[in-house]
Amino acid sequence: EYEEGFTWLKNHLTLNDVVLSSGTTGSFIAGFAAKRVYYGHWVETVKGEEKKANLRWFFGSLASDQEKHDFLIKENITYIYYSEFEKAYGAYNLAEKGFLEPVFSQEKVLIYKVLPR
Repeated sequence: EYEEGFTWLKNHLTLNDVVLSSGTTGSFIAGFAAKRVYYGHWVETVKGEEKKANLRWFFGSLASDQEKHDFLIKENITYIYYSEFEKAYGAYNLAEKGFLEPVFSQEKVLIYKVLPR
């Protein structure tokens, strides 16, 4: 199912899109789907430690939805890949957020499009 999500990204994203995911997933997205990720392999990610802390904050903190949407917009993140690897960071539930639109759904993978303001 992860591959189906990667294939969806490969077929639907543009060169300007950026995907937020865990580092593990980000490495696969960059390699398999050839798409830009916010955080991928720790050695190849510019400002990797800062970005890793940011994704932990996004998926794991209880910050407001407004703060999370502001972060996504500020960082030019256009999609979120959500699987067990992202869930491992914390309990932030992406379902029914007014700033996210589900665009792909399988049992183990959800992909959301970040909506503009």
